[in-house]
Amino acid sequence: MQRLILTLLLLLWPVLGMAATPGDVLVSVQALAEDLEAIRVKVGGQANTQPELPIEGASPREVFYQAESIESKIIDLLAQRANLERRPLLFTPKGNITPGHSLQVLEHARALLAEGRVALGAGQAAVKAAPAKATPSDVYKALFQANRQINLLLTRKIIPSDVFQRVEQSVQIAQLLNRVYGGNPALQQPALDLSHTPVQVYDAMLACFHITHEIMRAANVKSMQLDLAHSATKQVTPGDVYDLASLLYSELAHLYFALPNRPLTPGVFYAGQKKPGHVLQLAKGLEHQLLQLKEHVASNPTKLSH
Repeated sequence: MQRLILTLLLLLWPVLGMAATPGDVLVSVQALAEDLEAIRVKVGGQANTQPELPIEGASPREVFYQAESIESKIIDLLAQRANLERRPLLFTPKGNITPGHSLQVLEHARALLAEGRVALGAGQAAVKAAPAKATPSDVYKALFQANRQINLLLTRKIIPSDVFQRVEQSVQIAQLLNRVYGGNPALQQPALDLSHTPVQVYDAMLACFHITHEIMRAANVKSMQLDLAHSATKQVTPGDVYDLASLLYSELAHLYFALPNRPLTPGVFYAGQKKPGHVLQLAKGLEHQLLQLKEHVASNPTKLSH
């Protein structure tokens, strides 16, 4: 039955890509969240109680990358909870990213999650009606909440070593972008302090995100904005830090992939067991690179303009 559903989705995707609206995408996210809730109840998992991420100005591009992130986590969840090995869609949009592209990824993710729900014997919850109008920001907030819920359902939790690798990816891009301006790519980091917690790392990543938003705005590149008053709560986990680090990475990657004849990044490899203090040290190095890049872009924004 699941194969039939996936086949039908493949046939319908070209139509979805042309006609989908943010409201359509939000309906898909809400249905996915209901399946997650059914699975959570079945396995006795912890519920996400964090408030929505206070963002505004999200674009279809940012929604798409968040949709890809949740699809990847759903695949991990199925492997860990239902012993199902599945593959991501690995869909690369051509041209401008639209709500339809996100809908394609999410419908694939929904079909996979439904398969896992059935395998676990979880009931099917009723889907809530979506609001008459929705924005990409509404969709992004709902996706981020679903991502948080998956973090709590994974049996192999996201750990600081995972976050370290994600931050390292952003560091490499920031260094390359600074080289474009003839800047100094050398990483300047504070002394290592292993007493730091995920809460402090989260706030350090927030600082990096705000600087990146200013860089993109100076380069006339659309970027969503996080409320400046937003900060970590006591509930923050390494998974939450990872999601924020992934958001930051997707913004920097957008600048990187727009470069003509862009150089390759060195690549990221497992660097051994890490603690929050290691991640914070690296995040501070990233912040220094971003502040340098901000100065370069302010003086010559056209190099990064799309």
